[in-house]
Amino acid sequence: MGKVEATVVLSKCSSHNRTFGMRIERRGGDWVSTWAFKIDDSKAKKEGFDKTKIKGSFAFDPEYPGCPYCGTYGFVQCGTCGKLSCMTAEATSVRCHWCNTLMTGFESSDSFEVSSGGR
Repeated sequence: MGKVEATVVLSKCSSHNRTFGMRIERRGGDWVSTWAFKIDDSKAKKEGFDKTKIKGSFAFDPEYPGCPYCGTYGFVQCGTCGKLSCMTAEATSVRCHWCNTLMTGFESSDSFEVSSGGR
């Protein structure tokens, strides 16, 4: 079995304004989120997770546990800062706790360019 290409991207819980990491791994041409865990901003920076950059299609593993704070499985990428926040499927707006932008009018996409440290 070959080496697994995996990394961590940061996200914020839109309900609790808390940072969490999403472990993602390359499967074929896709990035697949397999796990999520609570982490504070200083530890995320110390681990270098704020420097993660990925590009490509994105999916969730069936075993993905959701946001570790609110349990939500969905997420949205901020159009202003490019960072991720969790969101429910029913949400009509989400506040980006990275840059304070109010996001509305969501478009669905399975391909992203994400930088945990911003664009």
